[in-house]
Amino acid sequence: QTLAEGGLASAWGGACTYFDDTTLRDLGLPPQEMRRSYEELTRMIGISGPPLHPHVQPPLHPDHHARLLLAAASHRSERLAAIHATVRQPHSAMLTETLGQRRPCMYNDLEYYSDADQSLYRANFTLDELRKNTYFTYTPHVRIERIEETSNAAFVHGHLFSNNDVRTPIREEGKVVILAAGAMGTGRILLESLRCYDTPLPFISKPHAFTACLHPRTIGQTGDDRRSALCQLLVTIPPTASHVGVCTQLYSYRSFLLYRLLPQLSFPIPESLNILRLFTPSLMIAGIRFASPGANGTMTLTRNGVLSIHIPEQVQSNVRYRRALRDMKRALRIVGLLPLRTRFMPEGSSFHYAGAVPITSADTTTLNAE
Repeated sequence: QTLAEGGLASAWGGACTYFDDTTLRDLGLPPQEMRRSYEELTRMIGISGPPLHPHVQPPLHPDHHARLLLAAASHRSERLAAIHATVRQPHSAMLTETLGQRRPCMYNDLEYYSDADQSLYRANFTLDELRKNTYFTYTPHVRIERIEETSNAAFVHGHLFSNNDVRTPIREEGKVVILAAGAMGTGRILLESLRCYDTPLPFISKPHAFTACLHPRTIGQTGDDRRSALCQLLVTIPPTASHVGVCTQLYSYRSFLLYRLLPQLSFPIPESLNILRLFTPSLMIAGIRFASPGANGTMTLTRNGVLSIHIPEQVQSNVRYRRALRDMKRALRIVGLLPLRTRFMPEGSSFHYAGAVPITSADTTTLNAE
């Protein structure tokens, strides 16, 4: 949870997806209306990728790693199909064409750090547009804590934080409250508003792991100097009776701080530097995400206001997750990558959360985090 303008979207890597009609129905969302929303959002924020949806701009130019992997995937499509794996360029909230005052990607590998042309979408862009409207007011440094409703009005209670950490109580009145504070923030506000203390709510966290991969065909190549730092390729395997669904975002690794890797090598410094210079340009990072078909944890608000999240470890102990990881590594090897080492991230360390508050009142169990 953060008071930063735009929230955690200010650090978003831009990866997007479009749910199909079946998934939307499972989530309790109307497919027809969602398709219209997808179309409007795609036009508004600017999304590049495969031209499968209206208003999508051409995909980002793939770097040398992605070009070789895409070619291998095309040649080995039957082997990938045998494990139901697909390899494609992702949809990203990154411009490849001009949109208003925003300019296309410059391929300087610095989108996460310096984006002067505003090619990578950030939530504050939309806030700037909303600020131009007479009927919109943005109030920063506010923590909303509870909502109070009457027959003809709604009130929000919270605190305004100043620079010296002084809290000033606030109380705002309106006709209706639209609550969009994220999975944790929304759950906390509603639990406090309803006085539901020590009541566990279903919580969904997306288990994930990172695998360092060597791309042998690129050893000795310096690669493209101009390229994007965003996700290069997306590898997906749908769920089966034996394993959960899994997707992988592939990123090219180009560290500006090779000295951080030196302690990981058990050779003298000169030899280690030579090894890193040779192999670092051929490394890719696979961000492996596993689907959670149901709640895999709980969220509880205690009477003293502490929000408690409990998520049991699953990926390493659950056979369906291990099988999904095995098949994903197999898919990576098919396209020409050599998985080296996998690091399982702590449960809840990703900020892709869902659950706690049901979307519809008719069904409180159909919640899914992709």
